[in-house]
Amino acid sequence: MTVRALSFLCAAALPLPARGQDPMPSPDACRALLGTLDRAFNAGDADGYLRLFAVEQPMLHDLHGREVRQRLAVRPPLRRHSEAGTPRRVGNHVVVPVVYETTAPARAGIPGGACVPLRERGAVVARNDHGRLVPVLAVALPQSAWSDDDVFQCPPCNFRMGGADGWLCVPIAHERTMALDGASFLLLGTDIALELSVQLGDNAEPAAAIACEIAHELAQPIADAVVGDTEPWQPPSVPAGLPDLSAARTTIDLPDGQRVVVHTVALGRLHHLLLLRGAKVALLAQQPAIAALLQTYRLLHTDSKVALQAATALREHTGGALHGADYQNERHGVAAAGPEGWHAVQHCGGALFQVAWTCGHQAGRMWLTGYAPPGGFAEWTTALADRFLLDLSQRAAIPLHNAVDSDWSPVDQDGVRKRTLVVPPQPGAAPDQPAANDRRLQLWLRPELLVVTDGYTSEAAQQEMLQRAIASVRRL
Repeated sequence: MTVRALSFLCAAALPLPARGQDPMPSPDACRALLGTLDRAFNAGDADGYLRLFAVEQPMLHDLHGREVRQRLAVRPPLRRHSEAGTPRRVGNHVVVPVVYETTAPARAGIPGGACVPLRERGAVVARNDHGRLVPVLAVALPQSAWSDDDVFQCPPCNFRMGGADGWLCVPIAHERTMALDGASFLLLGTDIALELSVQLGDNAEPAAAIACEIAHELAQPIADAVVGDTEPWQPPSVPAGLPDLSAARTTIDLPDGQRVVVHTVALGRLHHLLLLRGAKVALLAQQPAIAALLQTYRLLHTDSKVALQAATALREHTGGALHGADYQNERHGVAAAGPEGWHAVQHCGGALFQVAWTCGHQAGRMWLTGYAPPGGFAEWTTALADRFLLDLSQRAAIPLHNAVDSDWSPVDQDGVRKRTLVVPPQPGAAPDQPAANDRRLQLWLRPELLVVTDGYTSEAAQQEMLQRAIASVRRL
């Protein structure tokens, strides 16, 4: 109360540092920090750029390093300019919001004119070293507003978390997460982080089964990783005994002294995953801080609708709903008539919406996926969609070099352009790929939305119905 009153009374004055803290850095100091990073980036020296960081979060620093190296490999080289926002303090660290503008000639592989400015949001976390700001971490941020209270909440997914001392909340941009929602909570000054992810299962499962499955999936590629026993867990601020809710946790001990603690809360098909990670020694030493963060996790409501939360979350996040085999999305203005008799289910993760229809046991499948323009781009163009399709085909191992390609149609009366590709059967294809029929992809493009419809069936009798379903995508 005293601090709030003092802040109110001194609103017109410069902020006073807390005892033992350095004063808030000046705008010039923040600009100097970003200028140093930009000069190293523009020099094309990835190693020199990354050495400027006094690393506290190795995993996130490695992720940032991979992105930097990838961008600096582009030729002709990219140029970056960073603008600093208003800094704030989290514990003994300073967090500087940043708007990055990266420029690349069109021939560097980014389409859209002679020179394309890519505007992205992020933040640089720094500590004060005898009056000099030393960066410890750079993170990407979504284009939407970033809360200064380090609280992350999602009413459709029925939770809120954050606001504990010393923890920085970094929301994860939708296109970067394979989930309905997600955020990282970083205990600055340590290597400890808690990754929060909201997932949607195909079926309602108990939390213990989900936690065990996730732990073994995470441990599988790591030699000598040890998965502990799964045990019940009661979130500190969630009432015990709620119907249709279960919670569990398990641990993964890694050979390098790191530990991951998987906390899972299951609300029907909706899963809240809290993955705590860090060195075992640090996790033990920081138990009070970890307990304080876990104490902030709570459900926004605990009534009888908990079991229906998955449907609410899907509707609010994606804007669409299934009506039998047909799909309608009022928010994004898209509808499709799925193949009759096929099983339909909505998915989430990395896209605006996704629906999958399946026929029998691997006999056929059709996906309908809607994508927003990539981060930093204001709208889709055909050239940008072509680049996206190439990346998508490489990730999904779709051999487009053999495809029959219609190329882009003119803009129709609904403002839509279409492109259809027919991929012939591939000898020796994987079991889940079509064995005897073509695979069809349709791109459906508006400036604000790219819809990719991708389908195949190994049953000749289903082929015509699948083609009609793919062609049925329309504007509402």
